[in-house]
Amino acid sequence: MVKRGCSAAVLLALATLAHAEMAVWAEAALSHDRAYVQETLLYTVGIFSVGNLRRLTLTPPQHPGVALEKLDGPRTRAEEVGGKRYILSEFRYALTPLVAGSLTLEPAAIRVEPRAEASPPGAAPRGALMIPPGLASKGGDEEPFNITTEGVYLVVFPPFREAHPWLPLRSLTLTAHWSATQVSQAGEPVRLTLEITAAGSIGSRLPSLESHLRPADISVYPVAVDTDWAIGGQGDELRGRRIESYTLVPRREGRLSVPALRVPWWDAVGNQRAVAEVPAQTLRVGPAQGQADALEAQPMPANAVARVSWRRVLRHVVLPVAGSLALVLFAGWWIMTQRAVADARRRALRLPREGSLKTGLSRVTRNGVWPVPEKRSVSGQPTGATARLSSGGRRMHPARRRIALWWLRVRVFWARDPSAIDRLLRRYGARHLGLSANVSLRRIAQGLAEPPLCLDDKRLVGLFHRLEAAIYGRRRLALAPWKHDLARCLACAGADCGGRRGQAPGSGLPALNP
Repeated sequence: MVKRGCSAAVLLALATLAHAEMAVWAEAALSHDRAYVQETLLYTVGIFSVGNLRRLTLTPPQHPGVALEKLDGPRTRAEEVGGKRYILSEFRYALTPLVAGSLTLEPAAIRVEPRAEASPPGAAPRGALMIPPGLASKGGDEEPFNITTEGVYLVVFPPFREAHPWLPLRSLTLTAHWSATQVSQAGEPVRLTLEITAAGSIGSRLPSLESHLRPADISVYPVAVDTDWAIGGQGDELRGRRIESYTLVPRREGRLSVPALRVPWWDAVGNQRAVAEVPAQTLRVGPAQGQADALEAQPMPANAVARVSWRRVLRHVVLPVAGSLALVLFAGWWIMTQRAVADARRRALRLPREGSLKTGLSRVTRNGVWPVPEKRSVSGQPTGATARLSSGGRRMHPARRRIALWWLRVRVFWARDPSAIDRLLRRYGARHLGLSANVSLRRIAQGLAEPPLCLDDKRLVGLFHRLEAAIYGRRRLALAPWKHDLARCLACAGADCGGRRGQAPGSGLPALNP
């Protein structure tokens, strides 16, 4: 006899009708007897016993057209069947049909091990199992024995080709929770939590929303994903929930729009297509200096007392001043030395100075002769390689640029957290590269890769991307190795600059005759 699919809540009714006089038996039930392909159902196996059991071992049925995933079990509770109290042990599974058609699920096999209880001679132990004839083994009622359930019947409908992607459910709800919709400046993070609640699936099988969240001018970093399941209705409905948390970081000021999220699914109750949607949201981002102005406008408390620490004075006043003086003296000595070397090379080559070279065919540097064709646009501004020298917005002497880069390496070495390093890099880009305060770290890396520094832009972009992920994505960053890699990358400033940028292979002045 094969039972058609039934609700898990009618296990007690089946027990009352069929096995009210037995000491131990098992029943199996499905939450629904009709479903679509890839729709998740609840498969429940209940074992009823008069007394306590020491162990239950369930072997679920095997069928090539379904997938079974254990949810929990055994869950034990007391139930009354036919006026008698029984102990009910339940195993619950998530059953997903994979092929269409009529499916017959074979019975489940259960291995029962009774628990022996002490009793006076000649009296039946209280709560002991009354094993019917044919189930008891030769060793007595304490020996383990096997029982089986009856099979279940299921009708599976094929998926609709017009519904893409195919997501059969009985209900679906999509909600969004924002920590804030207005921030004071670009770069300030905002937390977004998306929650999907569905009937007819478990949380781990619900789709992810990360691919749907692609707003413009906003960086998105996933934080955490939580999934769970529960039994709803009258114990015959499987519900799943998926909660995803993201950190959104606006990259510019103004009104930034986060587009609406749409999740299409198939309504298995109404047999029609449906869409769960979260409306679009607008983030209002203030200017970069808004937060600083707000802090300056706050009055100083009357009872505030300034405490002077000599260690702080030494660290923040004396050492920076002494280091700056030493750096200025070293820079002056280095500039004078390089000028002397350049003059000696010009006299040896018998070439005019750079300012008097009117042909535009070559340029003399301290590394030798660097041919740069000087082209000018209609407005008179230089183009090509000469324009890239001033793309930062400021024309600085190469010696000053290298001194500023060396000072950046020193300050990054003493920084204690990724946020301080981010502020140092943006301050350097604003002062020495002519960039704005809200520019991305990728643009700062491109500015460092321009002459005369000529750093490795791909390596810098990789390092800055790891720094940004540590600040806004809460990813772990080994700060000491990261500082070491950045120092090695910045130490290559000016190395083989002419050979990598703006110079064609084989170009240059011919070799001089001896």
